[in-house]
Amino acid sequence: MSHNESQIKDEFFQDVEKYPYKTVSHALQIILRALIQNYGIDGETGQLVDMHRFGIYEPIAVKMQSIKTAFE
Repeated sequence: MSHNESQIKDEFFQDVEKYPYKTVSHALQIILRALIQNYGIDGETGQLVDMHRFGIYEPIAVKMQSIKTAFE
């Protein structure tokens, strides 16, 4: 998104209308931060490991459906 588009969107929404968007953005940032902090940690040993070696994969479809469900 260009800087001009961002300015137009900021001007388009009134202050009160921005709260839901800012709240969702903040919540998604918290989730992302938690995922980054816990990425690749073996829960039994506490060691950093390659999750692919353990056959652990997180499909994007599951995450997308979780977000869609949260907004229903």
